[in-house]
Amino acid sequence: MLYWEKGGTWKGDLVGGLAFFSLAFRFLGQVAPELPWAPPLGVGFYLGGWWVLEGWLYRRLRRRRSLFVAAFFALLAVEFFRTIAPMGGVPWGSYSLGLSHWWLVQNTADVLGERGWALVVLYFGCLLGLLPLKAFASGLGNRFLALGMIFLAIVFGFPRGAPMQSGDSLWTVAVQANIGVDEKHARELEGGGPPSAIEIYERQVEWTARALAAHPSAELVLWAETMFPFPMVPLDAEGVMRRPWPGSPDEVVPVEHLHHFQTEVAREVFAGQATPPPWLVVGCHFYQGVSEESGIWSPRTSEVVAFDPSGQMTAHAAKMELVPFGEQLPLGGAFPGAGALSLSVFGSFGLLPDFDQPNRPGPLRVHGHDLGVAVCWENVFEGVFRRQAKRGAEAFLVLSNENWYGLSEEMDQMVAATQYRALETGRFVIRGTNTGQTVLVGPTGKLLESIERGKAGFLAVSLPMIVAQHSTPYLQWGWFLLPLLAAIGLLWALLDPIFHRE
Repeated sequence: MLYWEKGGTWKGDLVGGLAFFSLAFRFLGQVAPELPWAPPLGVGFYLGGWWVLEGWLYRRLRRRRSLFVAAFFALLAVEFFRTIAPMGGVPWGSYSLGLSHWWLVQNTADVLGERGWALVVLYFGCLLGLLPLKAFASGLGNRFLALGMIFLAIVFGFPRGAPMQSGDSLWTVAVQANIGVDEKHARELEGGGPPSAIEIYERQVEWTARALAAHPSAELVLWAETMFPFPMVPLDAEGVMRRPWPGSPDEVVPVEHLHHFQTEVAREVFAGQATPPPWLVVGCHFYQGVSEESGIWSPRTSEVVAFDPSGQMTAHAAKMELVPFGEQLPLGGAFPGAGALSLSVFGSFGLLPDFDQPNRPGPLRVHGHDLGVAVCWENVFEGVFRRQAKRGAEAFLVLSNENWYGLSEEMDQMVAATQYRALETGRFVIRGTNTGQTVLVGPTGKLLESIERGKAGFLAVSLPMIVAQHSTPYLQWGWFLLPLLAAIGLLWALLDPIFHRE
Protein backbone atom coordinates (compact mmCIF):
# COMPACT_ATOMS: atom_id res chain seq x y z
CA MET A 1 0.00 0.00 0.00
CA LEU A 2 2.78 2.42 0.91
CA TYR A 3 4.63 1.58 -2.30
CA TRP A 4 1.51 2.14 -4.39
CA GLU A 5 0.71 5.45 -2.69
CA LYS A 6 4.22 6.70 -3.36
CA GLY A 7 3.81 6.08 -7.08
CA GLY A 8 5.18 2.55 -7.39
CA THR A 9 4.89 0.89 -10.79
CA TRP A 10 4.29 -2.59 -12.15
CA LYS A 11 8.04 -3.26 -12.15
CA GLY A 12 8.18 -3.08 -8.38
CA ASP A 13 5.04 -5.19 -8.17
CA LEU A 14 6.70 -7.88 -10.26
CA VAL A 15 9.84 -7.86 -8.12
CA GLY A 16 7.71 -8.08 -4.98
CA GLY A 17 5.69 -10.98 -6.33
CA LEU A 18 8.84 -12.79 -7.46
CA ALA A 19 10.37 -12.40 -3.99
CA PHE A 20 7.21 -13.37 -2.10
CA PHE A 21 6.45 -16.57 -3.99
CA SER A 22 10.11 -17.61 -4.22
CA LEU A 23 10.31 -17.43 -0.43
CA ALA A 24 6.91 -19.07 0.06
CA PHE A 25 8.09 -22.05 -2.02
CA ARG A 26 11.71 -22.12 -0.93
CA PHE A 27 11.29 -25.75 0.23
CA LEU A 28 11.24 -26.69 -3.48
CA GLY A 29 15.01 -26.21 -3.38
CA GLN A 30 15.12 -29.72 -1.89
CA VAL A 31 14.01 -31.09 -5.27
CA ALA A 32 17.20 -29.94 -7.02
CA PRO A 33 20.01 -29.87 -4.43
CA GLU A 34 22.56 -29.00 -7.13
CA LEU A 35 20.56 -25.87 -8.05
CA PRO A 36 18.45 -25.14 -4.94
CA TRP A 37 17.53 -21.65 -6.10
CA ALA A 38 16.07 -22.72 -9.45
CA PRO A 39 12.70 -24.32 -8.51
CA PRO A 40 11.63 -21.57 -6.06
CA LEU A 41 12.66 -18.91 -8.56
CA GLY A 42 10.67 -20.67 -11.28
CA VAL A 43 7.55 -20.56 -9.09
CA GLY A 44 8.29 -16.91 -8.37
CA PHE A 45 8.24 -16.08 -12.08
CA TYR A 46 5.15 -18.26 -12.60
CA LEU A 47 3.11 -16.59 -9.85
CA GLY A 48 4.77 -13.19 -9.49
CA GLY A 49 2.61 -11.70 -12.21
CA TRP A 50 -0.38 -11.86 -9.86
CA TRP A 51 1.16 -8.99 -7.91
CA VAL A 52 1.25 -6.94 -11.11
CA LEU A 53 -2.49 -7.56 -11.45
CA GLU A 54 -2.98 -6.42 -7.85
CA GLY A 55 -1.29 -3.13 -8.64
CA TRP A 56 -3.35 -2.64 -11.79
CA LEU A 57 -6.63 -3.26 -9.95
CA TYR A 58 -5.55 -0.94 -7.13
CA ARG A 59 -4.71 1.94 -9.46
CA ARG A 60 -8.06 1.68 -11.26
CA LEU A 61 -9.99 1.66 -8.00
CA ARG A 62 -7.86 4.39 -6.41
CA ARG A 63 -8.94 6.95 -8.99
CA ARG A 64 -12.24 7.43 -7.16
CA ARG A 65 -12.07 5.26 -4.04
CA SER A 66 -10.31 5.54 -0.71
CA LEU A 67 -6.91 4.00 -0.12
CA PHE A 68 -8.36 1.33 2.15
CA VAL A 69 -11.14 0.28 -0.23
CA ALA A 70 -8.87 0.22 -3.27
CA ALA A 71 -6.16 -1.84 -1.57
CA PHE A 72 -8.54 -4.27 0.17
CA PHE A 73 -10.53 -5.18 -2.94
CA ALA A 74 -7.46 -5.36 -5.21
CA LEU A 75 -5.66 -7.71 -2.83
CA LEU A 76 -8.61 -9.97 -2.07
CA ALA A 77 -9.55 -10.32 -5.73
CA VAL A 78 -6.11 -11.62 -6.64
CA GLU A 79 -5.93 -13.76 -3.48
CA PHE A 80 -8.97 -15.65 -4.76
CA PHE A 81 -8.30 -15.82 -8.48
CA ARG A 82 -4.77 -17.17 -8.05
CA THR A 83 -6.26 -20.15 -6.19
CA ILE A 84 -8.35 -21.24 -9.19
CA ALA A 85 -6.24 -20.40 -12.26
CA PRO A 86 -4.23 -21.22 -14.25
CA MET A 87 -4.01 -25.03 -14.21
CA GLY A 88 -6.39 -25.34 -11.27
CA GLY A 89 -4.73 -22.57 -9.29
CA VAL A 90 -2.18 -22.46 -6.48
CA PRO A 91 -3.87 -22.04 -3.08
CA TRP A 92 -0.54 -22.45 -1.27
CA GLY A 93 0.78 -19.61 0.86
CA SER A 94 -2.53 -17.96 1.76
CA TYR A 95 -2.46 -14.96 4.08
CA SER A 96 -4.14 -17.02 6.80
CA LEU A 97 -2.24 -20.32 6.56
CA GLY A 98 0.04 -19.55 9.50
CA LEU A 99 -2.88 -18.85 11.85
CA SER A 100 -4.27 -22.40 11.98
CA HIS A 101 -3.09 -22.96 15.59
CA TRP A 102 -4.56 -19.69 16.94
CA TRP A 103 -7.47 -20.14 19.34
CA LEU A 104 -9.58 -17.50 17.62
CA VAL A 105 -9.18 -19.20 14.25
CA GLN A 106 -10.02 -22.60 15.74
CA ASN A 107 -13.22 -21.10 17.16
CA THR A 108 -14.34 -19.39 13.96
CA ALA A 109 -12.91 -21.28 10.96
CA ASP A 110 -15.96 -23.54 10.89
CA VAL A 111 -17.71 -20.37 9.68
CA LEU A 112 -14.97 -18.53 7.79
CA GLY A 113 -12.52 -21.25 6.79
CA GLU A 114 -9.05 -20.49 5.47
CA ARG A 115 -10.56 -18.29 2.76
CA GLY A 116 -12.55 -16.18 5.19
CA TRP A 117 -9.59 -15.73 7.48
CA ALA A 118 -7.53 -14.55 4.51
CA LEU A 119 -10.16 -11.82 4.19
CA VAL A 120 -9.77 -10.95 7.87
CA VAL A 121 -5.98 -10.75 7.57
CA LEU A 122 -6.27 -8.51 4.50
CA TYR A 123 -8.88 -6.30 6.15
CA PHE A 124 -6.86 -5.59 9.28
CA GLY A 125 -3.61 -5.55 7.33
CA CYS A 126 -4.96 -2.78 5.12
CA LEU A 127 -5.99 -0.87 8.26
CA LEU A 128 -2.43 -1.13 9.54
CA GLY A 129 -1.29 0.21 6.19
CA LEU A 130 -3.23 3.40 6.90
CA LEU A 131 -1.27 4.22 10.06
CA PRO A 132 1.96 5.52 8.45
CA LEU A 133 -0.15 7.64 6.10
CA LYS A 134 -2.07 9.21 9.02
CA ALA A 135 -5.34 8.19 7.39
CA PHE A 136 -6.79 7.40 10.81
CA ALA A 137 -6.81 11.10 11.61
CA SER A 138 -9.96 11.60 9.56
CA GLY A 139 -11.81 9.06 11.68
CA LEU A 140 -12.39 6.77 8.71
CA GLY A 141 -9.83 4.29 9.96
CA ASN A 142 -11.50 4.06 13.36
CA ARG A 143 -14.84 3.34 11.75
CA PHE A 144 -13.35 0.57 9.61
CA LEU A 145 -11.64 -0.85 12.72
CA ALA A 146 -14.92 -0.90 14.63
CA LEU A 147 -16.68 -2.56 11.70
CA GLY A 148 -14.04 -5.29 11.56
CA MET A 149 -14.29 -5.98 15.28
CA ILE A 150 -18.08 -6.20 15.10
CA PHE A 151 -17.80 -8.66 12.21
CA LEU A 152 -15.44 -10.92 14.20
CA ALA A 153 -17.71 -10.76 17.23
CA ILE A 154 -20.70 -11.83 15.13
CA VAL A 155 -18.75 -14.72 13.61
CA PHE A 156 -17.46 -15.80 17.03
CA GLY A 157 -20.97 -15.88 18.43
CA PHE A 158 -22.66 -17.30 15.35
CA PRO A 159 -24.91 -20.21 16.37
CA ARG A 160 -23.87 -23.61 15.05
CA GLY A 161 -24.13 -27.16 16.28
CA ALA A 162 -21.14 -29.15 17.46
CA PRO A 163 -19.98 -31.98 15.15
CA MET A 164 -22.25 -34.95 15.81
CA GLN A 165 -20.37 -38.22 16.10
CA SER A 166 -22.32 -41.20 14.81
CA GLY A 167 -20.98 -43.41 17.58
CA ASP A 168 -18.98 -45.48 15.07
CA SER A 169 -15.26 -45.35 14.51
CA LEU A 170 -12.57 -47.23 12.61
CA TRP A 171 -9.44 -48.41 14.37
CA THR A 172 -6.95 -47.12 11.82
CA VAL A 173 -3.24 -47.66 11.31
CA ALA A 174 -1.27 -45.26 9.08
CA VAL A 175 2.08 -46.71 8.02
CA GLN A 176 4.99 -44.26 7.69
CA ALA A 177 7.75 -46.36 6.09
CA ASN A 178 10.09 -43.37 5.64
CA ILE A 179 11.51 -44.24 2.23
CA GLY A 180 13.09 -40.91 1.40
CA VAL A 181 15.01 -39.27 -1.40
CA ASP A 182 18.12 -39.06 0.79
CA GLU A 183 18.13 -42.83 1.15
CA LYS A 184 17.80 -43.25 -2.62
CA HIS A 185 20.66 -40.82 -3.26
CA ALA A 186 22.85 -42.59 -0.73
CA ARG A 187 22.32 -45.94 -2.44
CA GLU A 188 23.20 -44.46 -5.82
CA LEU A 189 26.45 -43.01 -4.43
CA GLU A 190 27.33 -46.41 -3.04
CA GLY A 191 26.95 -47.94 -6.50
CA GLY A 192 23.41 -49.26 -6.10
CA GLY A 193 20.15 -48.06 -7.56
CA PRO A 194 17.05 -46.67 -5.94
CA PRO A 195 14.89 -49.13 -4.02
CA SER A 196 12.96 -51.38 -6.37
CA ALA A 197 9.17 -51.68 -6.28
CA ILE A 198 9.53 -55.02 -4.50
CA GLU A 199 11.81 -53.50 -1.85
CA ILE A 200 9.41 -50.61 -1.26
CA TYR A 201 6.53 -53.06 -1.00
CA GLU A 202 8.45 -55.26 1.45
CA ARG A 203 9.27 -52.25 3.61
CA GLN A 204 5.59 -51.31 3.71
CA VAL A 205 4.62 -54.88 4.59
CA GLU A 206 7.26 -55.02 7.33
CA TRP A 207 5.93 -51.93 9.10
CA THR A 208 2.36 -53.05 8.55
CA ALA A 209 3.19 -56.32 10.30
CA ARG A 210 4.71 -54.43 13.22
CA ALA A 211 1.63 -52.25 13.47
CA LEU A 212 -0.77 -55.18 13.40
CA ALA A 213 1.29 -57.09 15.96
CA ALA A 214 0.78 -54.15 18.31
CA HIS A 215 -2.83 -53.53 17.23
CA PRO A 216 -4.33 -56.82 16.00
CA SER A 217 -7.87 -55.39 16.06
CA ALA A 218 -7.08 -52.75 13.43
CA GLU A 219 -9.90 -52.33 10.91
CA LEU A 220 -8.16 -50.11 8.35
CA VAL A 221 -4.54 -49.78 7.19
CA LEU A 222 -3.33 -46.75 5.21
CA TRP A 223 -0.37 -46.61 2.85
CA ALA A 224 0.72 -43.18 1.65
CA GLU A 225 0.64 -41.74 -1.86
CA THR A 226 2.49 -43.99 -4.35
CA MET A 227 3.52 -46.37 -1.53
CA PHE A 228 1.67 -49.18 -3.31
CA PRO A 229 4.57 -49.26 -5.76
CA PHE A 230 3.09 -51.42 -8.52
CA PRO A 231 0.98 -50.21 -11.45
CA MET A 232 -2.73 -50.79 -11.00
CA VAL A 233 -5.53 -51.05 -13.53
CA PRO A 234 -9.33 -50.90 -13.22
CA LEU A 235 -11.20 -54.19 -13.11
CA ASP A 236 -12.90 -53.49 -16.45
CA ALA A 237 -9.65 -52.66 -18.29
CA GLU A 238 -8.71 -54.57 -21.44
CA GLY A 239 -5.59 -54.88 -23.56
CA VAL A 240 -2.24 -53.96 -22.03
CA MET A 241 -0.74 -51.46 -19.65
CA ARG A 242 2.06 -49.57 -21.40
CA ARG A 243 4.21 -46.94 -19.69
CA PRO A 244 7.60 -45.35 -20.39
CA TRP A 245 10.59 -46.30 -18.29
CA PRO A 246 13.73 -44.15 -17.78
CA GLY A 247 16.60 -45.46 -19.91
CA SER A 248 14.70 -48.58 -20.96
CA PRO A 249 12.09 -49.71 -23.49
CA ASP A 250 8.45 -49.22 -22.61
CA GLU A 251 7.04 -51.54 -19.97
CA VAL A 252 4.14 -53.54 -21.43
CA VAL A 253 2.02 -55.85 -19.24
CA PRO A 254 -1.29 -57.56 -20.08
CA VAL A 255 -4.04 -56.16 -17.87
CA GLU A 256 -5.24 -59.70 -17.04
CA HIS A 257 -1.89 -60.28 -15.36
CA LEU A 258 -2.19 -57.05 -13.38
CA HIS A 259 -5.75 -57.90 -12.29
CA HIS A 260 -4.49 -61.11 -10.72
CA PHE A 261 -1.25 -59.59 -9.45
CA GLN A 262 -2.79 -56.60 -7.64
CA THR A 263 -5.30 -58.85 -5.86
CA GLU A 264 -2.63 -61.32 -4.76
CA VAL A 265 -0.29 -58.56 -3.61
CA ALA A 266 -3.03 -56.87 -1.58
CA ARG A 267 -4.00 -60.21 -0.03
CA GLU A 268 -0.35 -61.00 0.77
CA VAL A 269 -0.01 -57.84 2.89
CA PHE A 270 -1.96 -59.47 5.73
CA ALA A 271 -0.93 -63.08 5.21
CA GLY A 272 -0.63 -64.61 8.67
CA GLN A 273 -0.97 -61.20 10.34
CA ALA A 274 -4.51 -60.52 11.47
CA THR A 275 -7.82 -62.34 11.77
CA PRO A 276 -9.99 -61.03 10.29
CA PRO A 277 -7.75 -58.95 8.01
CA PRO A 278 -8.38 -55.20 7.92
CA TRP A 279 -9.26 -53.13 4.90
CA LEU A 280 -6.31 -51.66 3.00
CA VAL A 281 -6.39 -48.17 1.45
CA VAL A 282 -3.36 -47.21 -0.63
CA GLY A 283 -2.06 -44.46 -2.87
CA CYS A 284 -0.88 -45.63 -6.28
CA HIS A 285 -0.51 -44.85 -9.96
CA PHE A 286 -3.48 -46.10 -11.94
CA TYR A 287 -3.36 -46.98 -15.62
CA GLN A 288 -6.02 -47.58 -18.26
CA GLY A 289 -5.73 -50.44 -20.71
CA VAL A 290 -4.72 -49.74 -24.32
CA SER A 291 -4.47 -51.84 -27.43
CA GLU A 292 -1.13 -53.61 -27.69
CA GLU A 293 -0.92 -52.73 -31.39
CA SER A 294 -1.53 -49.02 -30.81
CA GLY A 295 1.88 -48.32 -29.30
CA ILE A 296 0.45 -45.49 -27.18
CA TRP A 297 1.06 -45.08 -23.48
CA SER A 298 -1.70 -45.90 -21.03
CA PRO A 299 -3.55 -42.88 -19.62
CA ARG A 300 -2.41 -42.51 -16.01
CA THR A 301 -3.88 -41.09 -12.83
CA SER A 302 -2.86 -40.80 -9.21
CA GLU A 303 -5.49 -42.61 -7.16
CA VAL A 304 -6.65 -43.80 -3.77
CA VAL A 305 -7.67 -47.45 -3.91
CA ALA A 306 -9.56 -49.51 -1.34
CA PHE A 307 -9.11 -53.28 -0.95
CA ASP A 308 -11.47 -55.35 1.17
CA PRO A 309 -10.14 -58.08 3.52
CA SER A 310 -10.16 -60.63 0.69
CA GLY A 311 -7.82 -58.48 -1.41
CA GLN A 312 -10.49 -57.40 -3.87
CA MET A 313 -10.44 -53.82 -5.15
CA THR A 314 -13.78 -52.33 -4.14
CA ALA A 315 -13.44 -48.63 -4.93
CA HIS A 316 -11.01 -46.02 -6.18
CA ALA A 317 -10.97 -42.24 -6.54
CA ALA A 318 -8.72 -40.11 -8.73
CA LYS A 319 -6.62 -37.13 -7.76
CA MET A 320 -8.59 -34.18 -9.10
CA GLU A 321 -6.08 -31.35 -8.51
CA LEU A 322 -2.72 -31.85 -10.22
CA VAL A 323 0.60 -30.19 -9.40
CA PRO A 324 1.50 -27.59 -12.06
CA PHE A 325 4.60 -28.65 -14.04
CA GLY A 326 4.98 -31.79 -11.89
CA GLU A 327 1.83 -33.62 -12.99
CA GLN A 328 0.48 -31.34 -15.72
CA LEU A 329 1.69 -28.68 -18.15
CA PRO A 330 -0.08 -25.50 -19.30
CA LEU A 331 -2.48 -25.97 -22.22
CA GLY A 332 -2.13 -29.71 -21.84
CA GLY A 333 1.43 -29.45 -23.16
CA ALA A 334 0.29 -27.95 -26.48
CA PHE A 335 2.99 -25.27 -26.75
CA PRO A 336 6.51 -24.98 -28.20
CA GLY A 337 9.14 -26.65 -26.01
CA ALA A 338 6.61 -28.74 -24.07
CA GLY A 339 8.26 -31.96 -25.14
CA ALA A 340 11.68 -30.90 -23.90
CA LEU A 341 10.18 -29.66 -20.65
CA SER A 342 8.33 -32.97 -20.16
CA LEU A 343 11.52 -34.94 -20.73
CA SER A 344 13.35 -32.74 -18.22
CA VAL A 345 10.71 -33.52 -15.60
CA PHE A 346 10.83 -37.18 -16.63
CA GLY A 347 14.59 -37.28 -16.21
CA SER A 348 14.40 -35.76 -12.72
CA PHE A 349 11.45 -37.67 -11.29
CA GLY A 350 10.85 -40.63 -13.59
CA LEU A 351 7.36 -39.32 -14.35
CA LEU A 352 5.95 -37.39 -17.25
CA PRO A 353 3.74 -34.37 -16.37
CA ASP A 354 0.79 -35.78 -18.30
CA PHE A 355 -1.53 -37.19 -15.64
CA ASP A 356 -5.22 -37.49 -16.47
CA GLN A 357 -7.91 -35.69 -14.46
CA PRO A 358 -11.00 -37.90 -14.67
CA ASN A 359 -14.15 -36.91 -12.82
CA ARG A 360 -13.84 -39.68 -10.25
CA PRO A 361 -13.93 -38.07 -6.80
CA GLY A 362 -14.52 -39.54 -3.35
CA PRO A 363 -15.83 -40.40 -0.93
CA LEU A 364 -14.99 -44.11 -0.98
CA ARG A 365 -17.10 -46.77 0.68
CA VAL A 366 -14.75 -48.49 3.15
CA HIS A 367 -15.76 -50.90 5.90
CA GLY A 368 -19.35 -49.67 5.79
CA HIS A 369 -18.45 -45.97 5.94
CA ASP A 370 -18.09 -43.16 3.40
CA LEU A 371 -14.58 -41.79 3.71
CA GLY A 372 -13.47 -38.65 1.92
CA VAL A 373 -10.03 -38.86 0.31
CA ALA A 374 -7.35 -36.47 -0.88
CA VAL A 375 -3.90 -37.00 -2.37
CA CYS A 376 -0.99 -34.76 -1.32
CA TRP A 377 -1.42 -31.46 -3.22
CA GLU A 378 -5.20 -31.70 -2.90
CA ASN A 379 -4.78 -31.08 0.82
CA VAL A 380 -4.62 -27.31 0.17
CA PHE A 381 -7.80 -27.23 -1.95
CA GLU A 382 -10.81 -26.56 0.25
CA GLY A 383 -13.22 -27.51 -2.54
CA VAL A 384 -11.95 -31.10 -2.67
CA PHE A 385 -13.02 -31.56 0.94
CA ARG A 386 -16.11 -29.37 0.85
CA ARG A 387 -17.69 -31.24 -2.05
CA GLN A 388 -17.03 -34.65 -0.52
CA ALA A 389 -18.44 -33.53 2.83
CA LYS A 390 -21.62 -32.48 1.04
CA ARG A 391 -21.71 -35.93 -0.58
CA GLY A 392 -21.75 -37.55 2.84
CA ALA A 393 -18.11 -38.11 3.86
CA GLU A 394 -17.98 -39.14 7.52
CA ALA A 395 -14.22 -38.62 7.93
CA PHE A 396 -11.24 -37.87 5.67
CA LEU A 397 -8.08 -39.72 4.64
CA VAL A 398 -5.18 -37.71 3.23
CA LEU A 399 -2.50 -39.85 1.57
CA SER A 400 0.68 -37.91 0.96
CA ASN A 401 4.30 -38.52 -0.03
CA GLU A 402 6.34 -35.38 0.58
CA ASN A 403 9.84 -36.83 0.72
CA TRP A 404 10.92 -34.68 -2.23
CA TYR A 405 10.91 -31.63 0.05
CA GLY A 406 12.91 -33.08 2.94
CA LEU A 407 11.90 -32.39 6.53
CA SER A 408 11.21 -28.76 5.69
CA GLU A 409 8.56 -26.21 6.60
CA GLU A 410 6.47 -27.71 3.80
CA MET A 411 5.32 -30.38 6.25
CA ASP A 412 4.19 -27.77 8.79
CA GLN A 413 2.29 -25.90 6.08
CA MET A 414 0.57 -29.11 4.97
CA VAL A 415 -0.53 -29.83 8.55
CA ALA A 416 -1.82 -26.26 8.87
CA ALA A 417 -3.89 -26.73 5.71
CA THR A 418 -5.26 -30.01 7.11
CA GLN A 419 -6.33 -28.19 10.28
CA TYR A 420 -8.36 -25.79 8.15
CA ARG A 421 -9.94 -28.66 6.19
CA ALA A 422 -11.01 -30.33 9.45
CA LEU A 423 -12.49 -27.07 10.77
CA GLU A 424 -14.27 -26.25 7.51
CA THR A 425 -15.92 -29.65 7.20
CA GLY A 426 -16.36 -30.50 10.89
CA ARG A 427 -14.75 -33.92 10.29
CA PHE A 428 -11.81 -35.86 11.68
CA VAL A 429 -8.90 -36.02 9.23
CA ILE A 430 -6.02 -38.47 9.34
CA ARG A 431 -2.89 -37.82 7.28
CA GLY A 432 -1.06 -40.98 6.20
CA THR A 433 2.38 -40.05 4.86
CA ASN A 434 5.63 -41.67 3.79
CA THR A 435 8.10 -39.51 5.73
CA GLY A 436 5.81 -37.21 7.75
CA GLN A 437 3.93 -35.58 9.09
CA THR A 438 1.47 -38.34 9.95
CA VAL A 439 -1.21 -36.88 12.23
CA LEU A 440 -4.83 -37.08 13.33
CA VAL A 441 -6.68 -33.75 13.38
CA GLY A 442 -10.01 -33.29 15.14
CA PRO A 443 -12.99 -31.28 13.82
CA THR A 444 -11.97 -28.40 16.11
CA GLY A 445 -8.60 -28.15 14.34
CA LYS A 446 -6.64 -29.64 17.23
CA LEU A 447 -3.73 -32.00 16.55
CA LEU A 448 -4.83 -35.09 18.47
CA GLU A 449 -2.13 -37.63 17.63
CA SER A 450 1.10 -37.64 15.64
CA ILE A 451 4.37 -39.49 15.15
CA GLU A 452 7.83 -38.09 14.55
CA ARG A 453 8.63 -36.99 11.04
CA GLY A 454 11.61 -38.47 9.24
CA LYS A 455 11.45 -41.81 11.07
CA ALA A 456 9.79 -45.09 10.15
CA GLY A 457 6.81 -46.04 12.27
CA PHE A 458 3.04 -46.09 12.38
CA LEU A 459 0.19 -44.13 13.88
CA ALA A 460 -2.63 -46.20 15.37
CA VAL A 461 -5.77 -44.24 16.26
CA SER A 462 -9.50 -44.53 16.54
CA LEU A 463 -10.96 -42.53 13.64
CA PRO A 464 -14.42 -41.33 14.76
CA MET A 465 -17.17 -40.93 12.21
CA ILE A 466 -19.26 -37.75 11.98
CA VAL A 467 -22.86 -38.14 10.82
CA ALA A 468 -23.07 -37.59 7.09
CA GLN A 469 -25.73 -34.88 7.45
CA HIS A 470 -23.57 -32.63 9.64
CA SER A 471 -22.90 -29.32 7.91
CA THR A 472 -20.87 -26.40 9.19
CA PRO A 473 -21.75 -22.78 8.36
CA TYR A 474 -18.67 -22.82 6.13
CA LEU A 475 -20.08 -25.69 4.07
CA GLN A 476 -23.42 -23.91 3.79
CA TRP A 477 -22.34 -20.39 2.89
CA GLY A 478 -19.00 -19.36 4.43
CA TRP A 479 -16.98 -20.72 1.52
CA PHE A 480 -18.68 -18.25 -0.82
CA LEU A 481 -17.54 -15.04 0.93
CA LEU A 482 -14.15 -14.71 -0.76
CA PRO A 483 -15.38 -15.56 -4.30
CA LEU A 484 -18.25 -13.11 -3.93
CA LEU A 485 -16.10 -10.22 -2.75
CA ALA A 486 -13.41 -11.05 -5.31
CA ALA A 487 -15.98 -10.86 -8.12
CA ILE A 488 -17.24 -7.55 -6.74
CA GLY A 489 -13.69 -6.19 -6.56
CA LEU A 490 -12.86 -7.23 -10.11
CA LEU A 491 -16.09 -5.85 -11.59
CA TRP A 492 -15.75 -2.66 -9.58
CA ALA A 493 -12.23 -2.08 -10.88
CA LEU A 494 -13.28 -2.79 -14.46
CA LEU A 495 -16.54 -0.82 -14.53
CA ASP A 496 -16.06 2.05 -12.08
CA PRO A 497 -13.78 4.14 -14.33
CA ILE A 498 -16.12 3.55 -17.27
CA PHE A 499 -19.25 4.78 -15.46
CA HIS A 500 -17.46 7.82 -14.05
CA ARG A 501 -15.81 9.18 -17.16
CA GLU A 502 -15.83 12.97 -17.24
